[in-house]
Amino acid sequence: MKKNLTIGIAGAGGDGVVAIGRFLQKIAASQGYFSQMPRYYGAQIRGGGSALKLGLDAESLSLPRDTVDIMLCFNWKKYLEVNQELRLGQDTVVLYEKDPPAAMDLPGFAFRIAFSDKAMLTTGKLRNKNLVALGLLLRILGISEKQTKQTIDGDAELHLLQENLRGLQAGEQLFSQFSFPDLRLCPAKDVSAKIVLHGNAAVGKAAIHAGCRAFFGYPITPSAEVMQEIQKGLPRTAGAFLQAEDEIAASGMVVGASLAAGRAMTATSGPGLDLMTEMMGLAIAAETPLVIIDLQRCGPSTGIPSKS
Repeated sequence: MKKNLTIGIAGAGGDGVVAIGRFLQKIAASQGYFSQMPRYYGAQIRGGGSALKLGLDAESLSLPRDTVDIMLCFNWKKYLEVNQELRLGQDTVVLYEKDPPAAMDLPGFAFRIAFSDKAMLTTGKLRNKNLVALGLLLRILGISEKQTKQTIDGDAELHLLQENLRGLQAGEQLFSQFSFPDLRLCPAKDVSAKIVLHGNAAVGKAAIHAGCRAFFGYPITPSAEVMQEIQKGLPRTAGAFLQAEDEIAASGMVVGASLAAGRAMTATSGPGLDLMTEMMGLAIAAETPLVIIDLQRCGPSTGIPSKS
């Protein structure tokens, strides 16, 4: 049994990569495991890839390792965009659905699994392949089925699993069809449930605690999580929240609020920041505070919001 494990997951937009990580992290936390989960997003406006690296530890909070113990891959092209972050070792267990490029050598423990076919057969929905994969991962890790069900029943954010238990169970049943090496996690040293708080949510909570009373933004991955957190918290402080029509408008509203002596901010990611440069120039010229949280993800904007 393992004291800690690092799991890598990669795929294209729509594969539900981040959802698997989020669900697995919450289920593991409910049983006392510590975790950290950095995520990676492509620069494309639409159709990009996403990946994550989830570290689970039975004793203490530790960083995920460079080389993953388990690699779940839905799309090899997207994996190769982040393979320096999700390195395969000689003993890495690889779970994949489609064959890798001919020039790519997989470790000895590589298993081709028809997640999509299983999802269609059991739930009638192709998009539930990520839940089938999640069910298999839970069995490989040896995470208690009874406690998993209790966590799902008691957590409103896990309602998707409740509605698609057949997909989760189908993944658990796949375990007996393959000869996986023993990658079960040791029981958690302290079984009390751990709080899962992602950095983006922490930014939102901290902003409100620091006195932010107005937020104007436009959703873009991954900064939309800051918007969601602030949207939940601002009403309790009689603050103002508005989803603008684009990033240009959002940053302009922050400048306007600052001119009226309000504590306001916005959040965006790479392409959105490009669109805010005009208002950044105005704020600099007018010597007006403009608070922008820029979260990861580089890449140019399409320019569509600025068409006349």
